[in-house]
Amino acid sequence: MVRPNIEELKARGDVEGLIGALEDSDEYVRWKAAYALGEIGDERAVEPLIEALKDSNKDVRENAAEALKKIVLNAINEAQSLLQQAKEFGCCDTSEAEELLNRARTEFEDGNYARSISDARRSEEIAREIKE
Repeated sequence: MVRPNIEELKARGDVEGLIGALEDSDEYVRWKAAYALGEIGDERAVEPLIEALKDSNKDVRENAAEALKKIVLNAINEAQSLLQQAKEFGCCDTSEAEELLNRARTEFEDGNYARSISDARRSEEIAREIKE
């Protein structure tokens, strides 16, 4: 069986290839794939990384958790930035976006990464609408 070259997949930004590598029989490949997905930061990896939190190998689980934290925090920070810009624009009510962003932060702290990123993205959408 040919093992995926994680560094090559990462360099190409091949998120789908790295997601596939999370299911490789070699724990080192899974560990490296989880790490690489965190470095790339693509939200398509959220659900597969959540699944990787159940991996039999502790190091894989730890890398998956760190990768998720990076991806979700990035989404929260992007939403916060857009919300701040919308507030500075000053013509509309931002309370719904703020509520979603606060909920995203709470869910992040509770380890509910999928819900957290979903709320952060919805907050971001509302902030964009306000700016337009």
